[in-house]
Amino acid sequence: TTDGEGSRLVTKYRPPIPVVVVTPTAAVAKHCNGHFGQYPCLMEDASCIISSTSFKAGGAVERGIKTGKDLGFVPEGGGDVVVVAEDDQGRIGMSFFRAT
Repeated sequence: TTDGEGSRLVTKYRPPIPVVVVTPTAAVAKHCNGHFGQYPCLMEDASCIISSTSFKAGGAVERGIKTGKDLGFVPEGGGDVVVVAEDDQGRIGMSFFRAT
């Protein structure tokens, strides 16, 4: 995310699971620390921004899952993961899959 809006929409409902927020912006990462259940993952290159034309996250999903594993949020052997992503036009999409 470049502005944190998608993660705020998710954590507003206080989900019983942590939300890893991948962002290229240090200010957004710092701001996420103040919100319930948000754990920032700073990806300093802009490759984590999803283009509205390509829908490729440039490793942002993998980086978020790795951060979740490092923090102990994803159990050994994998687990269910929800990905909420914003494209560069501010549109929000969601995907569900199993991390291994």
